[in-house]
Formats: sequence, structure tokens, C-alpha cells
Amino acid sequence: MGLHPDGIERQTNEKAPLIVQWSLKQAAATLQFRTVVVAFGIGLLVQVGFLSHHVPIAIPVLGVDGASAVVFAAGVASLIGRLLLARYADHLDIRTVGTCVLLIAAGSLLGMALLPMNWAFVLFSIAYGLTCGNVTTLSPIIVRREFGAASFGMVYGFVAAFIQLTMAFGPTLYGVIRDMFGSYVPVLLMCAALNLVAASSAYLGGRRQLTPQSWDSVFSKRSLTGHKSSAALGRVQPVRRHQRLTAPSLEQTSIETAPIVPLRRKEKARCNFQRAFQQLFAVVNNLFKRPDSLPATHWFQ
Repeated sequence: MGLHPDGIERQTNEKAPLIVQWSLKQAAATLQFRTVVVAFGIGLLVQVGFLSHHVPIAIPVLGVDGASAVVFAAGVASLIGRLLLARYADHLDIRTVGTCVLLIAAGSLLGMALLPMNWAFVLFSIAYGLTCGNVTTLSPIIVRREFGAASFGMVYGFVAAFIQLTMAFGPTLYGVIRDMFGSYVPVLLMCAALNLVAASSAYLGGRRQLTPQSWDSVFSKRSLTGHKSSAALGRVQPVRRHQRLTAPSLEQTSIETAPIVPLRRKEKARCNFQRAFQQLFAVVNNLFKRPDSLPATHWFQ
């Protein structure tokens, strides 16, 4: 919130933080965006599928009563894991946390597949439960930190659409593979491998810090392959034959001018809507011949 502890005066020479607003095309061109989609799309595919089949997986090992108890214990562990994340998330590298969570999930699935003893299944189920709440929570935290609050709604809305589309296939994946092999062991091994892929993706996205300079570099790289950088316009334009391929100037890649374009588009859309509403209001007013009606501009004051 930007508040200081009691008794400490605010320094007047502090500079306001730079607010960068990303367009959807700019965000999708970054490694951070793609790795979040891959890591947590796969992670939630595995998680939703496992939670849907947790009871039938546990019954052959623990029985009906034992299965109900271990599912309850995994739910409590999920709550504890989410509370721990909420307590320490501000002090940790969230990409590293996501990588560790996905690795723990992979190890838990591997242990349940290879060690079908009672104590091992209970232990690994609780360990997997600790990761469940965190896999759901980590993706919006990562997007918020890396792309900022100004662009969070648009960027994470697109990320969540991909993640939810992917995780919808989780229960079907578990069921189909179980019917093919007659056991949950193959699908648990496969999902453990998928979680390793997800952990690698989460780790790769955090190796390079996302900064406004790297935002400009996304477009400057394209200028070397026959496209002119146009970060200020939010799109890539082809270079004409009579133009020279040059590095983007500071005016073209200015961060301060980038957020102006979405605002202009919104203003233009608002004006078009206002004009259409005024025309519709005039038609209805003439149709019913009510001169005492409110003017159309009243609704926009």
C-alpha cells in the first residue's frame, strides 16, 4: 500500500513508481506470459484430474473409511499450504516457490504410484494436498508482480482462459488412461512427468527479469527480421521497400506514450456508443412524440 511504519516520516525525494500498461499482444510475446500459461495449465490439469479421482485411487489401498480420512486430511493440508503462502509470499521469489510446489507435487504422485503402502499413500496424499491451494493461487500472483496492477485484469484474464481450458481435460485424462491400463499407476507416473515439465517452465520464466527495457527489446528484435518496431502503437508494421532497417528510436519505443493508445481507443469507443445512443433516443422520442423527454446527453453527464 506504500505506507510507512508509525513514527517514520515519508521522504520527499522519493520518486513515484513507473506504471507500464501492457497490450495483450505485447504481453503474449514475452517468455513470462508463455511460461505461466504452460506451467500452471499443466499443473492444474494434473491437480484437477487427481482430485476428481482421489477417492477411487485411495480405496484399493486404504479402504472406504481410510480413503475418506485421507481426502479430508489432504483438504486440511491444502488450507494450511495456502495460509503459509499468504504469510510469506511477499518475502519470497514467487517463481521459485512455484517451481518447488510443482516439484513437490511431482514427487508426491511418483511416491503414490511406486509405494502403494498405507503409510506412504497417506504421507504423499497430505504432501500433495499442501500444493493444491498454492497451484491455484500462484499464477495470479506471478502475473500481478511481473506485469503490474495496471495490466493485471487483461493479462491474467487471457492467462486464466488458457489455464481453465487446459485443466478441463484433467479428469478425462485420468479416466481414459485408467480404463486403458486397468490401473491408476500409469497415469500417476505420466502426471508426475507432466509436473516436472510444468516446474521447468515456471523456473525458465523467472531466469530473466521482466522490465520495461525487455519490453522494448521484444520489438527491436523483430526490426532485424524485416519489421519496424512500433511499441508506441502497440503493433508491428511491415517495413516498406524504400525504408531502411534501423534500430528503433527512443520516440518509437517510449514507455510514456505506450499507454495512450488504449485510452484513445476507449475514448473513441465511448464516443461512438454515445453517438449511437443519441440517435436511438431521438428515433424513440420522435416515434412516441414526447417533447418533454430528457435529452440524450443527460445520461452521459
